[in-house]
Amino acid sequence: MKKNLLLFVTIGCLIGCGQDAQHSVCNNIKTITVNAPDNASVLDLSDLFDTENMQIIPLETEASCLVTAQGPTVIAEDYILIADDISQKISMFDMSGKFMKAFGRQGAGPGEYTRLGSFILRSDSIYVKDEFADKIIVYPVNGDDFREMQLNPKIFCKALSYIPGCKYLDLITGYGSSDDHYVDLIRINWENGERQYLIPYDKNINENGLGWSINQYTSVYQDTTLMIESRNDTIYNISENGVYPQYVLNFTSNRIPADLMHETGGNIIMRAIEENYNLGLDIIFNAPNHIMGYYSIGQDIFMMMYNKTTGEVKQGKQVVINDWGGIPVGNMTTNADGDVVIAFDAMLLKQLWDHNIKNQSFEIAELKEKLTKIMETIKDDNNPILIKTRFKNVR
Repeated sequence: MKKNLLLFVTIGCLIGCGQDAQHSVCNNIKTITVNAPDNASVLDLSDLFDTENMQIIPLETEASCLVTAQGPTVIAEDYILIADDISQKISMFDMSGKFMKAFGRQGAGPGEYTRLGSFILRSDSIYVKDEFADKIIVYPVNGDDFREMQLNPKIFCKALSYIPGCKYLDLITGYGSSDDHYVDLIRINWENGERQYLIPYDKNINENGLGWSINQYTSVYQDTTLMIESRNDTIYNISENGVYPQYVLNFTSNRIPADLMHETGGNIIMRAIEENYNLGLDIIFNAPNHIMGYYSIGQDIFMMMYNKTTGEVKQGKQVVINDWGGIPVGNMTTNADGDVVIAFDAMLLKQLWDHNIKNQSFEIAELKEKLTKIMETIKDDNNPILIKTRFKNVR
């Protein structure tokens, strides 16, 4: 399968480079080798985060802003946007956790979406993809109106991605066909609407439903997006200047057998869970010095962390921050500026705190003091608690 993978990447590279000189950087693809994980392994992320620039943000809990099933999250300079898969709304909280307003509504009318899809923030406007309709709805952060961008010709889109200041909006199709193009990336020029169809794949994957969805296709740091191509374990580098395959992941154990790759995506996922196969990266984070990501083997979830400079790979089933009392890493979000928000279910964090964390040492005593006060006020229905920090070595 590895031989076929490298052949696929090489062919895709030649096809992509033949389309436009802009997409001609295709050499020096690096291999990230991820060996069999240890079920007892612990990955400590303490060295990644700048503990001097840290905030604890308990989100306000009111009926109008309940976050019961946290979805995609976006970090801005003065506020945080959190989608909720149950209410199908996007809630905006300031950096103290105070609820400011909500955006979006499920429905079939103007300014409504059939289901809340991926969203991005650009110039204080929220761009929301209607998951089941060919439109993007734009909500200004500082207003109550909206406008709609019709995606005509039709675009099948699993995720939106945007590099701040870039002239393109990136749409990841997740092996969906768009306007008879079988590509995994469509770039739309903000100014003139022109489209580029990039990262082609065999249309048989689409026509026979051989692909599967993942939780987070892309991650942006400064002027570069990293994007997962799930079926061939490739990570693409996307910038305003071009698109090219930069890394190939080599999982050395439990990989999906070649014959199973010809079944439908649903069957692949079910068999992977039942027979302990490795589905590859499901979430990716582009950090200043590292590439991080979650992958699963059967029902077990692991995080891998690749050092961009040394090539070293670390991984663990338990992911913690020992400098913060061994607190487990929950739902993590990053942005292009190197900011990081880690969200914790309030009641789960309370249980972990009472059971273990409160007795551990913290590098910064003030953090422990703040958490102690917050834990004393936690109730069953509290909104998530966020810890906001930054990666070290942000350029």
